[in-house]
Amino acid sequence: MLIAYGLWNIMGALYSLRLGDETSIAPHILATNVQLALMVAAMCFVAAGFHGWMRWYSILSLAASAVMGMVAFAAAPGPNLVLGIGERISIGAFLLWVAVLAIALWKPTAKDRIPGSKEMKP
Repeated sequence: MLIAYGLWNIMGALYSLRLGDETSIAPHILATNVQLALMVAAMCFVAAGFHGWMRWYSILSLAASAVMGMVAFAAAPGPNLVLGIGERISIGAFLLWVAVLAIALWKPTAKDRIPGSKEMKP
């Protein structure tokens, strides 16, 4: 999901929203909705696949991102301060979640260790 999300971000550059250009609105909304679906799916899969703190962190991050996304949506249309801040906090919550996920996945497990040693298996 995260690889698809990253690849789909290219579409955001191809279908950027341009002020004063009404024809850019529909493709931009479609591209960002697919991006949003991939983001939510990745967070839901991690919440379902992990136990403990990472599950709860995923749920809280998803909730924070969703709430701020709704705030941004309510402030639309047009560029304004609430819309910009809502979007940035929403995507920031997701990006912080990706960093925390990377740290959680980096940590070696007990089965990766050589028995009786602090060394990792080759």
